Amino acid sequence: MDQKDTINQSVVLVKERSGHKSLVAYVVVQDGFDKDTLRDDLKSSLPEYMVPQLYVEMDSFPLTPNGKVDKKALPEVSGSDLITQAYVAPNTEIEHQLADIWKQLLAVEQIGIHDNFFSIGGHSLLAIQMISMIKSIFHIEPPVKIIFTYSTIEQLAKFIDILTSRQENIENGEDVETTYL
Repeated sequence: MDQKDTINQSVVLVKERSGHKSLVAYVVVQDGFDKDTLRDDLKSSLPEYMVPQLYVEMDSFPLTPNGKVDKKALPEVSGSDLITQAYVAPNTEIEHQLADIWKQLLAVEQIGIHDNFFSIGGHSLLAIQMISMIKSIFHIEPPVKIIFTYSTIEQLAKFIDILTSRQENIENGEDVETTYL
């Protein structure tokens, strides 16, 4: 069953969270609702900027005396409304440093290495800030599109490890082409 078919009602609002605006979907659903699958379904038919980053499940919507959804009475979003994977703690030094960057940028207390940057509240402007922070910590400057390609801490850490190793090899005068064989 398509995840969009499990939604009985929905309201999507722009909410400010930790100084950043995000799309928040408030949904009244049937059984079998999966936030991650819904997000993937929506990404197949909508551009990334139109796909909500946070999902709040509700039993019903508060209504105004006129019978319309009372948007002011909808609950504030919390960390549990983020789409996260089963928590796997950072293992390497690079993963720990990236997790600290993400926690700072996304105002989230716990981030696992398999969480997707965009699923837990990241967006293109934060990706640009992340690149700046990566540059200051690791002394490399990957292109912003890398965040869209390697959108988990685990993936990005591997990429950064390769780039920093390559940079060290260049500085040591080694043949860079042989370092990837």
